[in-house]
Formats: sequence, structure tokens, C-alpha cells
Amino acid sequence: MHPENGVPQSHARSGFGFYLVMTIVITGCLMGLCYLAMLKAWYGEVGVAAEVRVPAAWANGLSVTLVDSRCPASSSAGELKAWQQLLERNGIPFETVVGIRRDDGTGSGVLVLPSTKCLGDSGKEGIRGWLRKGGGVLATGALGLRDESGRAQGSGFLREIAGAEVREMHSVDAPAYLTLAARPPLALGLGPGERWRVRPGTWAAAASSLLADGYWSDSHWKPLEDAPRQEMAAITHHATDQGRVVWIGAGLDAVSRAERNRSSWERLFLNSIYWAGRRPLAGVSTWPAGQAVAVVIAQAIHEVEQLPEALVMARSLRAKHIPATFFIRASLARATVHLKELAQLGEVAVLGGVTSPSLGSNHESILKQKEKLERPLQRPVRGFRFPDGAQHSTLPDLVQAGYSYYLDNVSLVSAAPVVAHFPESFLFPLDTRTLIGLPAVGRDDFAVLSEYRGPAYSVEGIAEQLWQDFQKARWLGGLYVLNYRTDLLGSPATRPALFRVLDHLNEQDTWLASASEVARWWLQREQIGVEVAKLSNRRIRMGLWNKGREDMDEIVVLIALPYVPSHLKVSATVFGDDGATHEILPDLGLLRVRILRLKAQSTQTWVIDMR
Repeated sequence: MHPENGVPQSHARSGFGFYLVMTIVITGCLMGLCYLAMLKAWYGEVGVAAEVRVPAAWANGLSVTLVDSRCPASSSAGELKAWQQLLERNGIPFETVVGIRRDDGTGSGVLVLPSTKCLGDSGKEGIRGWLRKGGGVLATGALGLRDESGRAQGSGFLREIAGAEVREMHSVDAPAYLTLAARPPLALGLGPGERWRVRPGTWAAAASSLLADGYWSDSHWKPLEDAPRQEMAAITHHATDQGRVVWIGAGLDAVSRAERNRSSWERLFLNSIYWAGRRPLAGVSTWPAGQAVAVVIAQAIHEVEQLPEALVMARSLRAKHIPATFFIRASLARATVHLKELAQLGEVAVLGGVTSPSLGSNHESILKQKEKLERPLQRPVRGFRFPDGAQHSTLPDLVQAGYSYYLDNVSLVSAAPVVAHFPESFLFPLDTRTLIGLPAVGRDDFAVLSEYRGPAYSVEGIAEQLWQDFQKARWLGGLYVLNYRTDLLGSPATRPALFRVLDHLNEQDTWLASASEVARWWLQREQIGVEVAKLSNRRIRMGLWNKGREDMDEIVVLIALPYVPSHLKVSATVFGDDGATHEILPDLGLLRVRILRLKAQSTQTWVIDMR
């Protein structure tokens, strides 16, 4: 008996146990209901929507089969060796076989065909079988233009498997570049407008393809033979019902190891292997919020007499909410009133002048030009443009003078800004200053007007020329600098053509920014990295990090998926991480993830669940 209420202690203990058990049961039921509700929210009605079948190429490990064609009409021995070295360095298992037979269609991994110009009926059927079983194919050069004995047979086979009409080019003797478009998945992780100079004497191939990932161009991104880009295609990818195909018009050994962007050339081929083998690929968008292209409006002002017209243009741009950067000669610093108003309407930068003996060295000259403009403005001037497009000063001189970016239309490497790091001193080599080079991909107004072939200058004709340059930069996914002079395109006679182009730019997925805004974004973006890895047949891990000292906003990550699921969920692995929104682009096989903010010095991880 309980000493106070007279209830037996055994009954009290049994009552307590009953309530404890019931509490556990009810809690378990509630947790189960919550789990089912989450499943419904994630994947829809459980048991109603069927999961997408996992492709065998994704379920199995990545492997490569290298084919030695032994074609009498081509030499692929050097490329075959380059492939073996690349795969060994990156830890990708491979085997080398001689020729392709009809019964080789195992569909296991990726079939690599280095410069396989000779291809008979048996080999073609082997490739078809490989694709039917879900395998990937990567071919280079003039695939299948000849049969196994070396006789010409046309380009129908590449058209069949990749939708491209290939034709053999002559040996590349004049400078030729393979230029990459901003088209995922192959371009993910590579710079916009990346281009590679092909070694002289290389035998290459071009194709006709409406979905070209790259094309043959000269040093200024102009297609060779004055042909449309689609007629000079150098890269294309294609997904069949079961398999995936990538074609590249030059071999892996076509770019010399001495080229400074040889590593990105190899990355293109690795991307092709990964995509064809259904490995996930990821890349951070080039511009904020995933915009397709960035545009800088750059006005050059040479003389004091041009300042009134320059102010008219500046006020018009401000009224249209278009940022502008004004490159001004230092000799105009005495026009204080005009200069201050320009600084209120946009950004002021230095338009370099030719160094004179009275100014001393290049460093002293560009420093004095900077100080002359800063004195009346009472604010730092960060940008520099070399006079007449010539680099009379070295880049270290600009860094020492305190500049943070320069406009570059001479030593163009890609359509993206270039970051250069310079040590503060020999004693502290790890402490560096940075300088951003902004490429001027398009022509300036002087080149546009001098190359104009119409019967007379017209607003429509000039606007069309400018628009073509913008479309080129957009196709490359890089930076377009609309570079004009106050006394040419900025004059009252031709100004309407400029405004017509600007009105169209506002209607595009375009980031309009000042030169310093672009330079700052690019410097921050250099600190951003992303990687994706397979967790299971249904799950991918995405890691995103920011090594910089500032938060980054409006980051978009594109992921090439191994297959397109019926349902997909993106979940942060750490509670409290900034949220991410996403959308699937099924026609492209891509996942677009948008991160509102990535904090400085941080790493975030998400799990992508595919059903």
C-alpha cells in the first residue's frame, strides 16, 4: 500500500508503464505520418508516380574504351598516346582495342574514337549497338568519311548519330582557333569564349550543325572562311534515346602543350567523357543571377570641346537607368564642373595618353594621369584604357599606380575578364595585388563606321552592325564592351543608332554594369568553386564554397544530370544554411540551382535526390 493514498505500489508502476508505452506509440505514429507527408511533398503520391529507371551507364563505374583504327588515310598514333596519358593522370580506367566489330556493342562506359576517319559497316554497327545499350561515344576529326580500305564514303554516319554533317578541312596552316560557346554541358567549368590555337599542320574537320558547342574562328572570334558559325561547327553533342554522343573536330593532340590554356583544352575532353558517360558536371554561372552576357557602355572623351556632348549622352543614359563608364583624358581635369557632373552620372576612368619625356617612366606617367583626375573629383579612380588600343604601359605599372582594372582590346585571350596577381614585394610574395583585364570583344565605333558598306550612314545599318557584335558576345557568354567616342557614335548624327541598340539590350537577359562593377564581380567569382559527386544511383552531392572575404549574392549553378528524373529535391545538409531554389530544364538535361547568398569564407553542401 502507498503510505499516503492507500493505492498499491505495483498498480502505480503498471499505470505509469501503460502511459509511457502509449506515448511512444502515438509519437511513432505521428512521426510516420510526418514522414509520409514529406514523401508526398517531395515525390507526389507514393506508389502512384513511377520512378525513372536508372541508366546502366550511371549505375556502373566510368570506364573508357580507346579505339585504334589503324586507318591508312589518317595518323592517330599521337592522339592515341595523348589519350592514354590524359586518362592515366585522371585515374579513369581504360582499355585500348584495335578496330570496332559488329559484336562490340557492349555499351559499357565511353567509346573514344580518336581521328577515326576509316569506318566500315561492321564498325558502324558496333557503334550503333554501343549507343543502343546506353553507352557513350566521343569521336574526333573526320569520323567515318572513308571506309576501312580508305575509300571516300560521305558523312552520313555522323549525321545519323550526332545530327552533324562533317567535312574534312585542309591542313591548318594559317592561325586557326577552336572557340567554345557558352552552351552547357560541355562548357561547364570553362571560361566564356575560351579558345584554343590549333597547332600548324593539324588536319581538322568542320561540320554543319544548328546546335554547335564551338566553331572554327580566327583570333578575333570571326568564323573561318567568312561562313556562319553553324557551318564551321567544331564541337557538338547529341543525346539519343539511350546513349550520348560528343564530336570534336580536332584531336586531343591538336593543341601544343606549350599553350598557356592547354589545361582547359584537356578539361574540354574530360567534360566530354564525363557527360557521355553520364557523370554529373557542374559550373557556376558567369554573371549574376545567371544572366547570359554582361555589357559595359564605355565612352571615350578626348577633348574639352567634347564635354558638353558627353554630358548630353550621360544624362540620357542615366534617364534610361543604364550604367556608363567615361574614359577621360587627364588633360580635361581642369574642367572641374563638367568632370564632377560626369562622376555623378556614371563612373570616371583614365583614358591613357602617349607617354612623353616630361612625364618620365610609364609608371610615373599613368600615376600622374590618375592623380590629375582624382584631385578635382576627391575620389579614387580605378580604371585605365590604353591609348588607341596599344599597351604602352606594362601591367605591373598599372598595379603600382593603384589601378584595379584596365580595358583590353589587344591581348585578348577569351571573352571573359582575366585576373592577374602581382606580389606586393619580394620579401612578402604571398601578399598580392590584383588587376582585372576587361576584354573588348566587339569592335569600337571607329571600326564599325569604317567597315560600314551601306550606300550612306543610316541608323538601321549602324545599329545592325553593333547588334551583330553584341550577339557574338552573347553567344560566347562573355563581356561585351560597347566602346564609342563622343565625336563619332556619340555625336547627334549617329546617336540614335546607339540608343536603338541600348533599348534592345534592356529586353535581353543582359547584365548592364559599369566597368568597376564587372571587375569586382569577376574578382569575387574567382573565389567561388563547385563540385558534384555521386552518392548513390538516386542521389548527388553538390558542394559550393566561397574563399573570398565578401558575401556573394545571386549565384546560379548549372548541373548536367545523368538522367532526367520525374521528381527532384534539393536539400541542404546543414540546418540553417541559406536556402536554394531550383528548376529542371528537361530538354537540356540540366538542373538550375539559384543561391541567394553564399557567405564569405564558407562552404555549403546540398543533396540532390532524384526519383
